[in-house]
Amino acid sequence: MGEEKILVAGHLSLDRIKTPDREENQVPGGAALYTSVAASVYGGTTGLLTTCCSDFPGEVLQRIEGLGIDVSEVLPVLGEQRRSFMEYSEQFERVTHSHARKIWYEKTLEQTPRHLPRKEYTVLVLPPMLPAVQLEYAKWAKKRGMQVCVDTSEYFAEKDGESLREVLSWCDIFLPSDVELDLLWPGCGDSAETLIRRLAATSITAAVIKRAEQGADIYDFQSRTAYRIGIRHTVVKDATGAGDTFNGGFLSAWCRTGDWKSSGAYGAALASLCIEAFGFEGVAGRKRSEVEKLAGQVPVEEWGF
Repeated sequence: MGEEKILVAGHLSLDRIKTPDREENQVPGGAALYTSVAASVYGGTTGLLTTCCSDFPGEVLQRIEGLGIDVSEVLPVLGEQRRSFMEYSEQFERVTHSHARKIWYEKTLEQTPRHLPRKEYTVLVLPPMLPAVQLEYAKWAKKRGMQVCVDTSEYFAEKDGESLREVLSWCDIFLPSDVELDLLWPGCGDSAETLIRRLAATSITAAVIKRAEQGADIYDFQSRTAYRIGIRHTVVKDATGAGDTFNGGFLSAWCRTGDWKSSGAYGAALASLCIEAFGFEGVAGRKRSEVEKLAGQVPVEEWGF
């Protein structure tokens, strides 16, 4: 732990977001954007490795560079930026309409980053992405002695669970949602014993399971200690990117402190700021001290397993 240098490798997108109260088009997004912006709040070095088309707003890249994120690993590519469409119910349950569209998957294939960074990093964060590409990045990073942190999505967990399970052989921290975990190993969502047994059989050292409004569970398989991270209650305006924001906030804190409890609460506090605004506006420009203060409102429980 210490001055870790975090590299986030993944996708950018332009999102259409429809909530019960508002609809916006062309909202800059993508898991890599939310994760890197969240990670930058803690301070230290954060780099973004991704691809970017000419129609992605240049001012957004300039803005996140102004937040201290190194964008020198953003590779310009031809074509139009991948677009996603998320619609939320009154209870903020999400339907991602774009997953059913052929063009979304084609753009995902086209714009999946496959280049390597020119600078040195110590931590690699892999947001939802093609598992085959995550595997190659994870192998590359582990051979360089880097810590590897992997997230996924319901789409990839359902479509290519076998490849995703292989990625975990090269992963230190796995950060799925409870739904994604149940797609990978049916029954994990109904039984804590099954969940622990399945995850303990992998090569990961820790799992962070996101449970939306129920918070998150952290399982440290080295100390056999678990932590239940609660939430900071707030008014939800847009739930897009909340999980990615939690990941970026949690990992940036944990990689520098090694404290599961305070890092989990920090990630939860940052995620609560994300959902108070549209896009990444609720997180960009926040001060670490402000987030740490809000983290004091997040309940944390601890137990052995």
